[in-house]
This record gives sequence, C-alpha cells and structure tokens, in this order.
Amino acid sequence: MSNENDLGPMPDYSKFQEMLNAGMSTREIKRILFFEPALANAKEDDPHIFGIPSVAYGILDNVERNYEAAAYCAEHGTDWRAVASEWTGWDAIDHDTWKKLFKRDRVLWSVDILSDEQRAFYDSLPEQLTIYRGCNTGIRNGHRRLAWTLDMEIARDFSNKGIRGVTAGGSPVIYKGTIAKRNVALAIDDREEKEIVPFTIRSIREIGVEHI
Repeated sequence: MSNENDLGPMPDYSKFQEMLNAGMSTREIKRILFFEPALANAKEDDPHIFGIPSVAYGILDNVERNYEAAAYCAEHGTDWRAVASEWTGWDAIDHDTWKKLFKRDRVLWSVDILSDEQRAFYDSLPEQLTIYRGCNTGIRNGHRRLAWTLDMEIARDFSNKGIRGVTAGGSPVIYKGTIAKRNVALAIDDREEKEIVPFTIRSIREIGVEHI
C-alpha cells in the first residue's frame, strides 16, 4: 500500500558521489539526477515558467534560471510578467543579454505585467527619480548594469558586501543617476531593496560616481 505522502523514488546519492568522483560538476550532476527526471515526469497541464515546467525550473540554480529565461525570451519574446516575478530570485544576471531584450521587447510591456505589490510601488514613484547602484571597480562598466535602487544606503551595502557576500574585487563605488518614471521597466520592493530596473541604460541621466 502506498502512503499518500509518498514522494516517489528518491535520487541515488551514491550515484551522486560516483559522478562527483568522475570529475563531473555539481551542476551537471544535478541536471542529470534532478532536473531531467523532473522534466520527464512533468504533466502537460503543469504551470510553466519560460517554457519549462515549474517543478523542473525550480530545481535549477539561480544562474541557470536566468540563462534559461533569457534564451526563452530571445526566441519567443520577453515574457514580462514572468521576468517581473522571477527577477529578484536570479543571481549573476546576464545584463548584456537582458539589455538587448528589454530594448527590443519594450513594445510588449505594459504596467499590467506587475504584481499588485509591484504595481503599488510603481504607482508611488514620482515622475523623476534619483537612483543608485553599488558595486566594485572589479565589475567592468558597473554603471551599465540594470539593477539600481532608490536608496543610497542599500547601494552602499551592495558596494561593501556584494551579492550574498561575494564581491567582484577592487574598491567599492556608488553610481548615482536620474531617470524618468516612464523609462522604468520594473519596480520591485519584495526584498525591501527598492529596486529600479530601466528599459535601457541610456535612459539614465547624469550618472556620477562616488568612491567609498
């Protein structure tokens, strides 16, 4: 008799160790042992995120999710609603690709792609915003990235601590610029970071830098 809480066959962790010993990366192993079986067992009516069943998409790490999403949007057009939902969960964002996609697919955007919370934050913004970006001089063209904030102290925190405690090296800097609300693609505060994402970097004016 099967238990109603039975999750089905679990992965063979001895196989994981064998593959690790054979020199495979943990990312490759995870795809074989977790992602591919989840993909194979997904049902047609399961919810999808960027063309991938959500049960499988959730297994990918943050970097993989970002690149899978970018590849899907490059082929099918930017799914703005999914991007708004997933944006803060991605690490090591492929800024160069997303900048091209945001510029190309701006015509597909409307304020309705934002969640209720994001829409409330967006609606509260003034017509002209001062925004900040904290990073390190080890990041080439750090001012030409998409993730900015309304809060200088949050930018300062990122410049000192990086993302999840990892910095790119070099000295901490804070960039400051101005942007019109009409040029804001995403306004997200679900992690209390007051994040502002522009459609294009060119729309950010008067960018200055402070070395701290």
